[in-house]
Amino acid sequence: YGFGALLIILISLIKINLFVKLILFFFSNILIELLSGIILLNYFGVRLWKYPKPGYKGLICLSYSIYFFMASVLFYFYVFPHQDVILNFIKFGFSPYVIIGLYFFFFIDLIIKLIKHAKIKDKN
Repeated sequence: YGFGALLIILISLIKINLFVKLILFFFSNILIELLSGIILLNYFGVRLWKYPKPGYKGLICLSYSIYFFMASVLFYFYVFPHQDVILNFIKFGFSPYVIIGLYFFFFIDLIIKLIKHAKIKDKN
C-alpha cells in the first residue's frame, strides 16, 4: 500500500490532463500488485493473496483493481489537496509516544505475519 500511495502522489504531481492521471492511477495499481505478487511468489515462495478466477494466476483481479482505483481517486481528491496540513500535523502534532506506539504496532504486526507464514510453510 505504501508503494501505491507513493506512486499516486508522484502521478498527482505531474502536470497532465485529469483523464490521463485517472488512467495512470488504474494501471499503476494493477502493475504494482502484479509485480509485487510475482516477486513474492518467485523469489520468496510466498503467496500473500490469491484472487478468484477470472484473473491472472490469482495475482490480479479486475474487481479488486477497481476498488484500488476508487481508493486512489479518493486519495487524489480528498487527501492529496490537504497534504500540507497532514504533514504539519505529523511533524508537529505527534508526540514521541504516538510514534513509539506506531512502531510498536508495526512490530507486533510483523511478528504476527511471520508466525502465520511459518505455520503455512510447516503445513506444506
